Amino acid sequence: MLAYKQHFTVDSHRRVVTAVEVTPAAAQDAEQVPRLLDQQPLRPQEFCADSHYGVPKVYAELRRRGIWAAIPRCSPQSRRPKPGRLSTAAFQYVPEGDVYLCPQGQELRRVAYEARWDRYHYRPRESDCRSCPLRLACCTLKAVRTVIRYSEQETLEWAEAYLTSPQGRQHLWELARRLYPNDEGKQRGWMKLHQKRPLDRGKIERLVGVLRAIPSRNPEVAEKLRTEADYFERTAERMRYPKFRRQHLFVGSGVIEAGCKTVVASRLKRSGMFWTVRGANAILALRCAYLNGRFEDYWESRRAAMAA
Repeated sequence: MLAYKQHFTVDSHRRVVTAVEVTPAAAQDAEQVPRLLDQQPLRPQEFCADSHYGVPKVYAELRRRGIWAAIPRCSPQSRRPKPGRLSTAAFQYVPEGDVYLCPQGQELRRVAYEARWDRYHYRPRESDCRSCPLRLACCTLKAVRTVIRYSEQETLEWAEAYLTSPQGRQHLWELARRLYPNDEGKQRGWMKLHQKRPLDRGKIERLVGVLRAIPSRNPEVAEKLRTEADYFERTAERMRYPKFRRQHLFVGSGVIEAGCKTVVASRLKRSGMFWTVRGANAILALRCAYLNGRFEDYWESRRAAMAA
């Protein structure tokens, strides 16, 4: 039996196909990315794809070409820490010795390698865990803690930071690339100055003033500066990030996108389904009540309304 795959890239602004690759069905999706990028008439600013492309080699290729990766990670299923358990972020990596330090200062050394995922496992000595006062908050009584690190860990963190960054940072990065093309050092310096101070502190009015004051003899760059300044001025109230964090709200789009997939797509976009607006709204109302733990409350309020 013959089988094949088609790989497309599409310019999302102009809505045209920019590259096509046809491969045997057994070919890995991620292997086609360099060929697709080589066919692009212009260098894209951002590459969007599903998680089949979210592997280290794709992130590394995009980073090498100066293209932002809007691709969710493709990783093996792993257990999330239970409430009250220490997350991986509590462990500090020390590159000089290639070890992790736990919150109690004990070393976790490299003990295993997974070729399929190109990642390493780090574990402490069992004797260090046995007497640790944080053991119950760190691992089970029958095992020691394992921390995983990928060979392309820095590249993965680079991709994840972009994917989970607030929308305002992405707009600033676009400006930085226009102001300092082909100079990543100056782009990062400009971002550090304008992101850390006005944007991340919620001082959007100051940021708008700074952008309007930047001179440029390039008409395209000047127009981009004006457009982005207007954008920040128009959306200022949605970018009070410190205020939102104090209210324990998320400022990235990843959580919202995952919520839409969990609540809407997994229920309404199954094979062969067709919905009216009224029917879809009814099902989603029930689904939201169920996922929020208010399903019984809904029926109690409905019975009370019908009794009245």
